[in-house]
Amino acid sequence: MELLSEVLACVKKLGTTYIVLDKLDQCEGKFNVLMDKLVRLVGDPSCDVKIAVMAETSIGGGEWNLKYLPEGEYRLDHVFKRQAWNQAKLTTLEMNRRDRALTWTSESSTLTLVEETT
Repeated sequence: MELLSEVLACVKKLGTTYIVLDKLDQCEGKFNVLMDKLVRLVGDPSCDVKIAVMAETSIGGGEWNLKYLPEGEYRLDHVFKRQAWNQAKLTTLEMNRRDRALTWTSESSTLTLVEETT
């Protein structure tokens, strides 16, 4: 998270940075802790970033509630949460499978910064 903050501060002059994280519930670590850190990041005035996070909530891995965050520490006015969208439901077999591979791991995560020149 520190590295990401530093990178975002460096590219702030280029305008708003958009980050889309899909299947964040499949990462190493606790989903709610990651979400708390991302909310802190979007409230940081040194970063101009918008983050969209998609997570599977049918088995509880992507559950997160911003009402538990203390308002003095987080810019909750910068957070929009939409849950329970009408999406394809997992089958019973898929829901019962516990051996799904992690999408985000420390071994597979790399950050690539590409600066566009004109």
